[in-house]
Amino acid sequence: MQNRPASFTKKFISGEMYFGFWGMISKVLGLGNTFLTVSSLTVYQYGVLQLILATYAAFADLMLIGSPVVSNEIFRLVGSGKEEKAKRLFFEYNKLYVLIAIFFWGLFFFGAPVLSFRYGPDFIQFAKIISFLFLFEVFLAAAKLLLKLRLKFKVVASRSSIAKFVQFSILSYFFFFSHLGLREVLLSLVIAMFISLLSLVPAAIKAYRPWVGRAALNERILLGIFFAHGKWDILRSLFSRLTSRIEPWILKLFVGTEAVAIFSVANTIVGTIKDYFPNNTINSLAALAVEDKARSQRIFSYGMKYMFLLSIAVSIAALIAVPPFIRLFFAKYSASLPLFYILLFNLPMGMLAFMPSIYLQILKKQKFLLYQGVIRSIIEIPLVLILVILFGLWGLVAKEILIKLIMFPITLWYFLRYQNLVSIKWGELFSFTGNDRIFLANMYSNFTSLIKMKLNIK
Repeated sequence: MQNRPASFTKKFISGEMYFGFWGMISKVLGLGNTFLTVSSLTVYQYGVLQLILATYAAFADLMLIGSPVVSNEIFRLVGSGKEEKAKRLFFEYNKLYVLIAIFFWGLFFFGAPVLSFRYGPDFIQFAKIISFLFLFEVFLAAAKLLLKLRLKFKVVASRSSIAKFVQFSILSYFFFFSHLGLREVLLSLVIAMFISLLSLVPAAIKAYRPWVGRAALNERILLGIFFAHGKWDILRSLFSRLTSRIEPWILKLFVGTEAVAIFSVANTIVGTIKDYFPNNTINSLAALAVEDKARSQRIFSYGMKYMFLLSIAVSIAALIAVPPFIRLFFAKYSASLPLFYILLFNLPMGMLAFMPSIYLQILKKQKFLLYQGVIRSIIEIPLVLILVILFGLWGLVAKEILIKLIMFPITLWYFLRYQNLVSIKWGELFSFTGNDRIFLANMYSNFTSLIKMKLNIK
């Protein structure tokens, strides 16, 4: 295959090294951004910021709906050598979403003043600022898809650090030389995304070159994919993300805006820890290797085993390191620590289901993923309302744990029963054999050789 990696291990290690290196820089810069933002905004203002971002995210979800299934299809087509069909799908997909992005931009930019009877001029100004995120988001998604398709993980990995650096520079200017408020925080997000998008353009053009001079397939295929199995992913996305987007507003309604900020901090800490996991390249590489059953089984087995073990080690380390850090630098958010302790229990369970979820997506089990999303929403929405009304902020934490405990066995049950490319080998998952020694030795060898190559060490 033209784009099939010669060595999964080498591509995985090099890709994760890039994501790890740039991710570390991004986390340091992100910490600086968080410090400047949290230090400048009151708890109430930070809660308002989270509500604004949740509203944007809800519309962004609608804008990019169907993205995972189309991206997966493009990867599979390229992995099978069907470049003309992949090119056609890429253009059909992105033309549609550019139009949707323009519509949402206009809705926020020109539609915000219509709500002036209910909200003040500040709200209208905030809506106009974040409206530009829709335009940048769709082009950013297209560039990242091209780069991941050609396994240019280094460029993709650096994008977040560039955005964080730009945002840190803008926030620092307002923090030290002017006034840092909600307006300035939102401006920093928009400008940072725009500049990081520009940074990807040269590499994205190079990633597109294999398609230059190659005619796209002369038939429409996007609608066929959506009607075949894409419709299930579209409906699943609507259901699965619905609750997470309205949760901040439910919390605001029944508890208060400050509660939104407290929960957001606890949830963000857990999310930041998850970002350190080496899971940025597996989806792309696994999709490209799906035609090789033996290879897919190895990817699946080792991915599931070591992601789970790593999650346990990282959770223990986080329990030790995070509390003193929060108390030292963000004392006014110490109330989020008890929530963090409980939410952290979701991490190992989530990592155990990580590889099965990836392969359900790759194998186009969209109908089940839809049913999973519907079941989750049917349970989750009333559960959120009941638990938040009864227990306040702790109700939302309880919901997170209960939903994971309910959905995890459902996912594993379907995976074990209705797919045949790879299987869960429970004996290997909780044992250490000669194959593990070979695997770890191979990982270590590839890791050290890549380090030596990057440092020009012979």
